[in-house]
Amino acid sequence: MHRRFLIATLLIAISSIVALGIPFGLAFTRLMRSEAVRSADERATTIAAAIDGDLRNGETITPAGVSGYDSRDQVVEITPPNQAAIKVGGAQNGSFEWSRSITTELGANVRVGISETSLTSRTNRAWLVVAALAGGGVLVAVVLASVLARRTSRPFIGVADAAHRLAGGDFSARATDDSGIAELDDIASALNTAAARITQLVAA
Repeated sequence: MHRRFLIATLLIAISSIVALGIPFGLAFTRLMRSEAVRSADERATTIAAAIDGDLRNGETITPAGVSGYDSRDQVVEITPPNQAAIKVGGAQNGSFEWSRSITTELGANVRVGISETSLTSRTNRAWLVVAALAGGGVLVAVVLASVLARRTSRPFIGVADAAHRLAGGDFSARATDDSGIAELDDIASALNTAAARITQLVAA
């Protein structure tokens, strides 16, 4: 009974984790990507404002002049008016999740790309967190199920033991009838009554 109780609880716990954990993980990863793109949008807007300021001051936009916008996991693409696009950033190879393209008042265009490799790495870390929480949940469920199984099975074991002793001729055997499980307490009470009557018949 103890083993069956543990298996049933474990299956319920795993089913619950699968039903809740996977949708949560998917929603969390979507939120992470959305937040990353929002952050890229904000950065593109900030850079566009700075580029417009440089253009108003009559400065020429050069790769050296925008090198300060370098970022390890992002690429910044700046297209000044009548110039070729300038890209800065440590992640210029591969695919990107791009921010919206910001066009300044003076005609420059700025957008920020987030490396898909970086996004995938963040997503993988998020799934590891979800998996760790799921594993912890299963462990807690197993521990609680084990404790509950012992508490639940102990009264049944007591009644079974009393019945075996009574069958073996030990008419003093009595079962505990205050387990809190109404049906089991009824059985224990009936067994005790039968034991008492058998004792009286044997003594007569």
